[in-house]
Amino acid sequence: MNPLPPEPLNWSRPRWWWTIGGLLAAQVLLVFLFSNRAPLSVRPLSRTPVFRLVAATSAEEHMRDVLAVRDPTLFALVNARGFSGAAWLQAPPAEHRPAPWTEPPRLLNMEASALGRALAHFIQTNLVATESLAGKSEPLVVPPRILQELAATQSVVQMEGDLAGRPLRFLPPLPIQQHNDILTNSIVQIGVNPSGYPESARLLSGSGSKKADLEALAIAKAARFSPMPVLPAAGTVDRADLIWGKLVFQWFTVELVQTNKPYVKP
Repeated sequence: MNPLPPEPLNWSRPRWWWTIGGLLAAQVLLVFLFSNRAPLSVRPLSRTPVFRLVAATSAEEHMRDVLAVRDPTLFALVNARGFSGAAWLQAPPAEHRPAPWTEPPRLLNMEASALGRALAHFIQTNLVATESLAGKSEPLVVPPRILQELAATQSVVQMEGDLAGRPLRFLPPLPIQQHNDILTNSIVQIGVNPSGYPESARLLSGSGSKKADLEALAIAKAARFSPMPVLPAAGTVDRADLIWGKLVFQWFTVELVQTNKPYVKP
């Protein structure tokens, strides 16, 4: 008969706990026996930086050369003391030497008779026309007796009040109004200073066309009258010095041109 194989031994749980506890105790005992329990002390440095004062110029150059040789980046990087310094970092500047040449003096010949010729030619070819208010044609200011005759062919203006006897030096041309109906008069009241410039202008009565009324105001503001014989000092003109009057605009009206024909039903 063959003998039975031996059965494996199984450890119980208490046996496992005792084995683990014994190993831990052995490790703690070994650490306690072989550890160094001496007091802590500062370990002395083997090498310390040394500072040296160099007074002589030759010794200073020697120390600079020594430090340059011990530089670890002498050949790895660009360094003025390496081969790159002599190659292109310390290249001498280029010297420019111009050629020794001198131009002989060349004097300008100036004729005394030609002095001012260019200015005279400029004045002759660039004449500036001067406009004078007195040289303009007289505006269309007509008396009442022939006002109706002119009103049938063109627009006219009539002055009333204190301005009726004051000469008018400039007045813009009066336009012809386009309207589908007959326009009434545009009456503008203006106040003129002693210098002949309108200081105030307002519309008293409209003509029925806003465009014609605005043009009447613009023409009244642009009108220029003759100045007074004796002008007051500058800065002393007030509203009492203004001469008031009325400008009555009688418009010559033409019918509007129809650009679109009325629709005729076929």
